[in-house]
Amino acid sequence: TATSGSGDSIVLALKTDERFQPFLREDFSPAQYASEILASSNGVQTASNTLNEGINILEKAVRDEVTRSYDVLMNQLTGIEEAEKILRTLRNGVNSLHQTTEKVRTEIVEPHRIVSAKTKQLERLTTTVDVLHRVVRAVKLMQRLRVCVENSSGGRNNDKSSSIDFAKAAKLIHELREVELDADDSLVGVECVDAQREWVVQVTKLVRREANEALKKGMEIQSQADVGNALQVHYNLDELSIAVDVQVNQYASIAIEAIKESTDWQKIQSAASLMTSKSSAAMNNSNNNNTNNNSTSNIYNSRSGVSGGQEEIYQNVLWERLESCFEVVHESAMSVWHLQRVLAKKRDPLSHALFLDEVLKRESPSDGSYMHVSNVTSAMDDLPCAKFWIILGKGMMDHMSKT
Repeated sequence: TATSGSGDSIVLALKTDERFQPFLREDFSPAQYASEILASSNGVQTASNTLNEGINILEKAVRDEVTRSYDVLMNQLTGIEEAEKILRTLRNGVNSLHQTTEKVRTEIVEPHRIVSAKTKQLERLTTTVDVLHRVVRAVKLMQRLRVCVENSSGGRNNDKSSSIDFAKAAKLIHELREVELDADDSLVGVECVDAQREWVVQVTKLVRREANEALKKGMEIQSQADVGNALQVHYNLDELSIAVDVQVNQYASIAIEAIKESTDWQKIQSAASLMTSKSSAAMNNSNNNNTNNNSTSNIYNSRSGVSGGQEEIYQNVLWERLESCFEVVHESAMSVWHLQRVLAKKRDPLSHALFLDEVLKRESPSDGSYMHVSNVTSAMDDLPCAKFWIILGKGMMDHMSKT
């Protein structure tokens, strides 16, 4: 207790003594302090004695503090020794780990580089083999297509198209198209394929044109066989839905054009005026024989709008034009109905897929399962006849509203 009190008194004296106050400032500068001592009147010797005295006091205070805290300091030193031992152990472990890592890196880098190069080489070889397989497949399909087109019976250019098996040619064209688009990279740049690409395009146009003409003729003569054969070509080209939509739109356009023509008010008025003129001439001849009916001839003098007494004439003209118009509508509707009947009967001979199902797109593209029953009803709106009446209804509403 006495030692502790002595040490505290020394520290207190150091803190309160004005001679040592400059050394406690944070901005203490030895050079500045030395300059102040040299400039003071006390002299250098006096200042040196004072500093030596202060050093002795500080050393005594440190000795007293060490003596007083001997046990604590020894414990701290023991902890430091243990920490140094642990640090040395960690340092050795880190060095060993680093050496092991370097050894593993040396042993793995080269095999990894070789494996990486071989993997890239294998990938390129696999891609090349795949392209070669596709090229061989494309060349074989082109040869079969050329045999199908050029080795037709007769050998004359003007009869060649009639003897070509267009369904087979369409199937070959579709398979060739799938080979082209089967992978991310196309076969563009392969000389043996590029050399015949333009010819394949021309054959594709020929097959599509002949299929459209055959379908048109089959629809005109209401032949299920001809329509079915033409639809088979479009199915093999994977263009069945497009071909059906084109036919439905064409027949709907014909019917709408007929409605537009029959409800043209200017033409109705012109026809009614002509009938009115003829009726007026007949009535005037009758009035020459009977002078008591002169007032009736004034009914037909108007030529703008529908005057009183002319309603029946306009009705007759309108219904005559509508009668001929709906003959065209009836023919168009029956043609579309004929097309739908063929689609409902015709199946692909290889896949046995019903053409009507292909048009309705009732199969799910993900798993091939059929749509739920609740969705089948909505799919019925995609039937050719339903599409025909939807288009016709809109066109009829527009033109009759104008009329």
